[in-house]
Amino acid sequence: EDLTPLFFNFRSVYRATESLIDGNVKDWHLTVRIKRNGKEEPLIKKGIAKHTILSTHFPIWIHRHVGELQPGKTKSFSAILEDNLELNYSANVGRVTLEKPDEFAIRNGSKRISVQFQNQKSTWWVDPIGTARRIEMPTQGTVVERVDEKEARAFLKNPGKE
Repeated sequence: EDLTPLFFNFRSVYRATESLIDGNVKDWHLTVRIKRNGKEEPLIKKGIAKHTILSTHFPIWIHRHVGELQPGKTKSFSAILEDNLELNYSANVGRVTLEKPDEFAIRNGSKRISVQFQNQKSTWWVDPIGTARRIEMPTQGTVVERVDEKEARAFLKNPGKE
């Protein structure tokens, strides 16, 4: 019910380096095993605060909390990035703020929410049942938009043409 993290698995390949990361949480204690190019690194073990989520669970968190948001007021969350090697799996605090509706929010009956996490700002438009309709990440030049199947198939046939 409270999005208690259980486990995660992450694999990345960057140039000649392959990293495999397996993490699990039991009784709010995180254990992370890391292998780089087949070589086991020291085990990471640490306690984490209750109500901390895995970053991949953020869409579920926003789904569950969108109804509690008050205009202009900030609500905080705590999350662990699954590839957080540099920060040794420390939890990061993020903040969400319900903003005034813009044209997209009004047209789609959604709420416009500012998100600040890991020095990244994004804007999420969330519909009444808590599903993200649109996500903009300006510093990355990324826009994610939920569309119907017909529009998605058309895009896949002609990427880059709108």
